[in-house]
Amino acid sequence: MAEGYTRADLSQQAREIGPESQHLRQEIDRSEDEAVELLGRKRFFALRDVWSRWIVGWISASIAMNIVLTILVGLDVLHYEKYQWFINAVTVESFIQVVGLGYVAVRYLFSPGLPAVFGRKRRP
Repeated sequence: MAEGYTRADLSQQAREIGPESQHLRQEIDRSEDEAVELLGRKRFFALRDVWSRWIVGWISASIAMNIVLTILVGLDVLHYEKYQWFINAVTVESFIQVVGLGYVAVRYLFSPGLPAVFGRKRRP
């Protein structure tokens, strides 16, 4: 929208101009649509930043837990024979989480353009 003018001001000017008012109204609507689109993109990219930080934190915590688990088994604090099912379950579960979060990051956070959720087709 023009600096210093409200929509009401521009609409009033459009009515006063006459035949050219339709064109002015279309320009006002188009500029408002573009402003909404731009704001939506800014919010999406800010949210994408937050999501990617959470994913990095979650993957890091999962890997750190596997490292601690490995050290505990190596130091014989956890006996592999007694806790074999637990150690295998945690390791497999952590691996699946890392792969899944990596997929989410690549597919939705770092692909070009906005996702189809926003009503746009993905660019090839």
